Amino acid sequence: MPGFPPRAIAAFCFVLGLAPVLAGSALAAPPPPAVPSDTAVQTKVLAPPSETFLPISAEAAGRLAEAIDSELRRWFPATGEGLAYRWDGKVTAVAIEDHYEVVLPALTLIGEDHSALAVGVVKLAVSPSADGRFGVAATVPAKIPLLSAEGKPEGELTVGEQKLTGTWVPALETLVKADMALRDIRASSVRDGSGLRLGAVTVKTDLSELRPGRWSGPSTLGVNELSVTDEHGVELGHVGRAGLDAAIVDMDLAHAANIDEQLEAQPKGIPAAAVKKRLAMLHGLFAGASGRLEIHDFALATPSEGSRFAFSGIAIDLSLDGLDQATSTLSLGYDHTGLKIEPAVTPAQFMPERIALKIAAANLPNGGLWDAFANVFDAPAAGEKPVVDSEQLGQQVLGELSRSKAEIRVGLLQIDTPATAARLVGTSRFNAGAVFGMEADFNLVLRGLEIAIKSIQPPTGQAVDPETQNSLAMLGMVQAMGLPGKDDQGRDTRNYKIGLSADGKVGLNGADLTALLGGGAPPAAGKHGK
Repeated sequence: MPGFPPRAIAAFCFVLGLAPVLAGSALAAPPPPAVPSDTAVQTKVLAPPSETFLPISAEAAGRLAEAIDSELRRWFPATGEGLAYRWDGKVTAVAIEDHYEVVLPALTLIGEDHSALAVGVVKLAVSPSADGRFGVAATVPAKIPLLSAEGKPEGELTVGEQKLTGTWVPALETLVKADMALRDIRASSVRDGSGLRLGAVTVKTDLSELRPGRWSGPSTLGVNELSVTDEHGVELGHVGRAGLDAAIVDMDLAHAANIDEQLEAQPKGIPAAAVKKRLAMLHGLFAGASGRLEIHDFALATPSEGSRFAFSGIAIDLSLDGLDQATSTLSLGYDHTGLKIEPAVTPAQFMPERIALKIAAANLPNGGLWDAFANVFDAPAAGEKPVVDSEQLGQQVLGELSRSKAEIRVGLLQIDTPATAARLVGTSRFNAGAVFGMEADFNLVLRGLEIAIKSIQPPTGQAVDPETQNSLAMLGMVQAMGLPGKDDQGRDTRNYKIGLSADGKVGLNGADLTALLGGGAPPAAGKHGK
């Protein structure tokens, strides 16, 4: 956005969206001593439980202020890569009946270009409980100035309504509950009048300890009515609504916090053997996770060039299930509708208004794949970089996938344009004994081939150039090889049943195409090629 350094806006969102984390991090443990790269994982020193600050008292308030002040400067240092954090003064805390009123020192975020976001004073209400948790409510300034490297005003960020609450567990260094909302957020540039408006940002987290040490639950992030305008008030970008829904299943949050601490303590350039040991720390971290991103009414424009990119909706799904079992499933989904590009990059009748994908890798052998990839980090005794034999690794992975009968399942691959459509479903199965390492069966349905052929035919009497001739020949062959059919609206289609057998034969609608495609003999480079 003209007039605004992107880092400043990112820092602003960081402070507003994670204000309770500022408080929570202050209640966490001091960092453990650095662990030598060749030693086993050590258990971190956990933070003092919330009972340490009970009962509410002036003496406990002083200790709480000291702890928060110390932790703020550890988590948000004055120097480092990217943003720098400047805290002016000390943390203060006052005991008020059933909680502590905490005032953080004025915060200034300084970018690499020395521009600054003068966030100011963040206030916290901290409520320790007897179960080792802290309730945290934060209030951020309603107006935050953006300053140039010379300290001159460049813009202002404002927040209308705000609600920032959460439940912090020091031993886990995690917000297990969160309910945050910021509404009517605006940014304006003093220099040229460009601006940003955001109707609302919401964050919710609800994690539960369903069994000792293992946590499960959902988290959501929502954005409504985001608009970016240039100095003339012309809209450059717009998002009507966006949401990210995520969930974790049976996650060891204490172990996750420990991993973060250990990785921070690692010196750079550690031996491969130590990398392998750190990789082992991730084993058994959680049983599954999922996420879904949705964006609606999205548009980007460049008025000076007369260009615009927009879609009515897009959704992306990703999930990983069964990590606590012998086999797991990795799933990916994608769907977009209402795609529009100006100026047009293809005739309107062939614009892919919708693309949908549902694909899953099933029966993945957790133990076998873990061992195969962990062994990549086996290194010579001297500790140099690991020597990876990619062909050997590939054979090992293929063997593990074959033993577990792993599959790639294409539940749907669909591309729709006003004039044409393509739909693919099917499954491929890993088989170490197969010529190409797998077997497969797919069904493909195409609609509108005759329209595509007609669209590239030259007018009557006009010569056909070689490129067009080749395209016509290819489309004609594809059309001829398909079995005629009808879709659910009675429109003509071509259907293709495609198979790959263990002996390397390729079939199409019952016909053997192996010879036409060059035979089914194993590639010369190795049984399954490279």
